[in-house]
Amino acid sequence: KILKAQLEEVSDVPYKVCVMHFSPIVETLIGCSKAEYAYLGSRKFFDITQKFNLVIHGHAHKGNKNPVKIGNTWYFNVSFELHKEFVRVSLLNRFNRI
Repeated sequence: KILKAQLEEVSDVPYKVCVMHFSPIVETLIGCSKAEYAYLGSRKFFDITQKFNLVIHGHAHKGNKNPVKIGNTWYFNVSFELHKEFVRVSLLNRFNRI
């Protein structure tokens, strides 16, 4: 409810970025043990994250390194343990406008 209310407050912002600890999609957890999925993310946030252009999360240390696009939303697992370095996400490359 809180995230939905805050999202409505910025409805006029052209590009919306959501930063989360847990993954809202299974696709960025691929590589982790399926038995761990419930501890690494929650699909209950999927619908609301579809209102963002970009969703960044960590926590999935053995998950998918590659960005995943579902609808108009890009999802990135930026776990340091997974990438072994800081991850840069370029909005210029994704949206060609920033």
